[in-house]
Amino acid sequence: MSRSSTAAILLFLALLAGAVGLVDSAREGAGDHLVLFAAVVVLGSALGFWTFVGNPTVTIRHDILRWATRRSQLTGERVDQIVGRAVDGYRALLEPADGEPASSDVRRGAAVPGGASEGDRDGG
Repeated sequence: MSRSSTAAILLFLALLAGAVGLVDSAREGAGDHLVLFAAVVVLGSALGFWTFVGNPTVTIRHDILRWATRRSQLTGERVDQIVGRAVDGYRALLEPADGEPASSDVRRGAAVPGGASEGDRDGG
């Protein structure tokens, strides 16, 4: 199970517990608890929406993350901006100016950045 699925499950369970507490507090007439549980549900929902709906999660290698983090500390730029620019640069290498993917070159065994051909990476 990935970290993002684990986080989603834990957030869902926290929201479920908050909702149960909210209903229970409303039935008992405990106004202070009602406000507390309502805040938990609203803030948890906002966190879930912001985290899981806003930007898709992409897993990158640890060495690339370390590099981006170090670069971020040197430049003050956010890590996601550095990684986004790096991916854009790599994408520009793979696509010719007309925007069509250069996949036919890769399939014929053209060199892929990193020194291996596409066939080498597939094990073929």
